[in-house]
Amino acid sequence: HESHDVSSFMIQHNNNNYKDGLPLNVNKQLYLPFTKTTQKTMVGASTYGAVNNEDGTASNASSMSPSPHRQQHSGNYVNAVGVDVSPGHSDQSSSVSPDNSSHPSPTLKKPHLIAISLDDPYPEEETLLDPPMTPHTYETLRRAFFTMFPLFMGYAAMVTLQDNIKTQLGIGDNSSHESYEFSFATSLLYLGNLIFRLLHNIIFSFMRPRYRVVVAYVCMTIATGLLGLVYYVANSKSIVWVYVAYLLGGVAVGTFESNLISTITPLGHGTKVWAQYGIPVGFNGVSVGAFILFASFPGNLDLQCGVYLFISVANMLGMIFFLFAIPDVVFESTHKTIGVFIEDVKKFREWAPLIWKHSFSLAVDMFAVSFGSAIQLYIYDTSLIPLWLGAAHHVNKNVFRAIFNSCSLLGDATGRKLAYYTHRHVTPFWFLISTVVGVSLILSKQSIVAPLGMFCVMFANGSIYAHTTKYVDDKVNHKYNLISLSAWLFIGDVGSFTGSNLVNSIRVLIGNA
Repeated sequence: HESHDVSSFMIQHNNNNYKDGLPLNVNKQLYLPFTKTTQKTMVGASTYGAVNNEDGTASNASSMSPSPHRQQHSGNYVNAVGVDVSPGHSDQSSSVSPDNSSHPSPTLKKPHLIAISLDDPYPEEETLLDPPMTPHTYETLRRAFFTMFPLFMGYAAMVTLQDNIKTQLGIGDNSSHESYEFSFATSLLYLGNLIFRLLHNIIFSFMRPRYRVVVAYVCMTIATGLLGLVYYVANSKSIVWVYVAYLLGGVAVGTFESNLISTITPLGHGTKVWAQYGIPVGFNGVSVGAFILFASFPGNLDLQCGVYLFISVANMLGMIFFLFAIPDVVFESTHKTIGVFIEDVKKFREWAPLIWKHSFSLAVDMFAVSFGSAIQLYIYDTSLIPLWLGAAHHVNKNVFRAIFNSCSLLGDATGRKLAYYTHRHVTPFWFLISTVVGVSLILSKQSIVAPLGMFCVMFANGSIYAHTTKYVDDKVNHKYNLISLSAWLFIGDVGSFTGSNLVNSIRVLIGNA
């Protein structure tokens, strides 16, 4: 190696399985960062370099920055030792080869990604690609907050404001056929969400996850726009548009979440935390803000219509913001085809056992979230709600809902924030204690403690969500990032769909507060 011959580069792999100087079962292309110069210089392999173990699982290649990366991704490492065809290059630093000898290698100024075919060890300059970004390459992008924010505003409008659409259709809160049909129509939000948690991998398999996110924005733009235009501007009395809008909303949420989380994974935990803040703030910005407006201007149909149209425009702007403000990052899960999806499913033993606890916990939690959010609209549905059964003191319905949803926001945001304060991976079962307590308080029909109940439910929701996404990043092979997130959210939405369909039956048994 002292001759600095570019053909003699080495890759050191911890399994020590080699053939012709390379580890067994190496992918056809190995991605290494190169300087954009005429010199061909090989340096430390990128964190997301594609090198596989003998058993077929991908190893993380080490970056040139040693300790922080190695502490986070302990286990499998691949070190590519660089060689420079120009030994006299002045800007040099020391690299250590597998035999612990040192030799000069250049310090990169502007790294680029080059695809090196193992059949052609002499890559040309024109094969330069965009560099992969690792959690250590980019600073936290706080603006990621605005990616989740608008779509979950739409989700909130479809969950918490559905009673207004029901009123526009002239359907009462009773056990009539129309009431049951309306409940079924709105449950398509959860059914579409449930199905598209996995189906996006098939129907949109020709798209990269980044562009599946764009499809989700478009679906939510249409869904919320339809509700505003059809039921307030056109004053339609047809329930057909509820089916259409709520199914589109379900497709949007089901497609959006796993693809966005996977897309921003290489940007690091900090960016992902800020993106996740957009979920409770977006959801409760509508569920709290809208009810404050409705309390201030009761019965104002123009205001109700304006909320839907504002959210529709916000989603279109959110799509544009996402495309131009969030870097397009390439790593193992960014190119998913239907063939890759099927292969990932076949290899479920490599990722499913790692997430089963989180999946079960999310299913129970999402049952409580969908059930608790909807059932309170019917239990606490008088214009003046007593603080407790038989109490002389009352609270305005819209004020109560604003307080109730504010507690939802605080619980969710607190759970997500605390999850990233600890470096430990907490078993998600513990958070279900908070879920059970919360649902019990909501069903107690005591309006003075119902908001605390929703805080408990949403604290568990935020905690389970954030702990799982952090766990998947740290413990699940990156090549299975998208499929594991999709499966986890799919199982969670089994709980959502079940909870939403039980609301109409249980509310009749419980009655109003």
